[in-house]
Amino acid sequence: MMNSISAISDNARLKFLFLPKNHDPDSYIRENSKEAFDLLVSEALPLTEYVIKKLTADNDLSSQDKKVKLLNEVEPILEQMKAPKLNLLFRKRIAQLVGLDIQEINNILKINIQTNVKSKNRKIAKRMPINPIRRFILFIIIKPELAIESDLKIFTSNENDHNLAKKIIQNALASKENNAAVMLHFLESEIDQEQFKEIEEQIAKIDEDLSINDEVEALRESLQKKLLTSVNKTKLSEIQQKSLGSLTDEEKTFLKNFRRK
Repeated sequence: MMNSISAISDNARLKFLFLPKNHDPDSYIRENSKEAFDLLVSEALPLTEYVIKKLTADNDLSSQDKKVKLLNEVEPILEQMKAPKLNLLFRKRIAQLVGLDIQEINNILKINIQTNVKSKNRKIAKRMPINPIRRFILFIIIKPELAIESDLKIFTSNENDHNLAKKIIQNALASKENNAAVMLHFLESEIDQEQFKEIEEQIAKIDEDLSINDEVEALRESLQKKLLTSVNKTKLSEIQQKSLGSLTDEEKTFLKNFRRK
């Protein structure tokens, strides 16, 4: 089974079909029919469901100890599961079974998930350092309840990260029930696969001891100041194109205050 898990990709589907004892596909079709075999095939278990069925066969998850046992058994499986989307869906399913959210699962299994993407993370880091806007995006994905309406005013350009930030914030504000799993599910349908993998890997690298609430507040303040500076520079440039006599009282006051800084 472990060989199958490590070999599978997001573009290949793997299911498990169990025939009655002493039967192979040919003998089953001969004894029954092609239609009966096709029915069995249609009921074949997807890889993740088969793994979960196998792990929970003797574990009803009725206690914390049993849930911990499942998580311990899941760790080596996730280490072998190289397909990022399948890995994410599997973690979501495990999170549902043990009553946690996806971020809590990521934190618990953090070392193993980081191991899977370690070499890729190095490439990501070299290709695109995580700038303040992207960090803000990642934190809102993890804790969408931290988004506020005024955040939308921070991202005013048509740059990729600005557009992405607006989508993330709008979705976060759309429902109080949103969590990291819901945000990632939404994001997967909004951006291309490479960018989605990049964001997922960046989330996996975030220090679990980080205070996300404090980080969001600090980033929000920094980005608001940066926006204000940009707006003031644009306004100054426009004023400088005018003659002094044509300036409004408001523009004169702005120019006077700007020169004091």
